Amino acid sequence: MATRRTIQIHSMTGFANAAGECGGKRINLEIRAVNHRYLDVQFRMPEELRYLEGALREQIAAAVARGKLECRVQLQDAASGGTDFGSQSGFGRTAGAFKQRMA
Repeated sequence: MATRRTIQIHSMTGFANAAGECGGKRINLEIRAVNHRYLDVQFRMPEELRYLEGALREQIAAAVARGKLECRVQLQDAASGGTDFGSQSGFGRTAGAFKQRMA
């Protein structure tokens, strides 16, 4: 008779980051996760990107059952490396392209 061995997970922590360029902008995404009884997702992003929060939350909820996740999204001008929020039209195009890639 074979015995079953049960493995209990004691810690559910993780970290991931990714970056990419689109439309002359650099997008940085960082996710930190720790064990939590329920799914608790917190976002840190510029106000101009807040409209992406719902789509990002849906993507995360489809892949993660529980845990406390902190998601940071940063948008920078690719040429200078500094934050550029002066051009709303360029900013909107970049954020829209990011949303499409996340879908």
